[in-house]
Amino acid sequence: MSNQLKAMLYFYVTDMRKQFLIFWTILSSIIIFSFCIAGMMPGGWELYLTISIPVYVFSGITGFKIVKESLPFTIKMGGTRRSYFLSIGMFTMGYSIAVSFITNGLHSISKIVMNIFTMDNFGIIHPTALMGEESNWFSRFAVDLFLNFFLVASLFILGLIFYRFGIVGGFSTLGVFVVINIVMIASGEFMDIAKAVITQSEIGHYIILFGFGLLLYGISWFMLRRISVASQHS
Repeated sequence: MSNQLKAMLYFYVTDMRKQFLIFWTILSSIIIFSFCIAGMMPGGWELYLTISIPVYVFSGITGFKIVKESLPFTIKMGGTRRSYFLSIGMFTMGYSIAVSFITNGLHSISKIVMNIFTMDNFGIIHPTALMGEESNWFSRFAVDLFLNFFLVASLFILGLIFYRFGIVGGFSTLGVFVVINIVMIASGEFMDIAKAVITQSEIGHYIILFGFGLLLYGISWFMLRRISVASQHS
């Protein structure tokens, strides 16, 4: 690995370290608070919590923000666009592995605590429940890895669109996305897909999303090749 790539990766990690620690501190506090609430609830009441979905949202925000926070700085410091492209790919994969590992670590610890205190009225929800694989650590890790990578890559390329084409280009892209979804809802295709995801969920669907994330990441190179240091996003 070249020194330039190492420097870029070091910058990404140190730049997001504070917000990363704040996010996991808040999420861990919510989990602990939920345990306390579940322990005090009267009989017959049930409480459910998801750890993965807040992480997915955080991943999307990370993918979007990293463009504005890292692209102009790294290029001004002499980094090439090729190195930036490669470093973003390495960061996205490393980030996805790390947050998926932490997510499932918290999930496993929560399950252990629930078993120790026999908390039958408290549940942790995970997308693998749709596949009947919720108790399988590797299945949960794989699904989280694929989804986090897809979300970071998707919002990264959206951040690039905002950066290169400004607010008009960014919101026009979002508008096209909304229109496509409205057409799919009107035609019934959206409900068919949602029904298939819920009733026929399988690991292959998440692998396809991961592949789509890789495709979006590859497409980002064509936007990065001639991108300017000055953002069009005011």
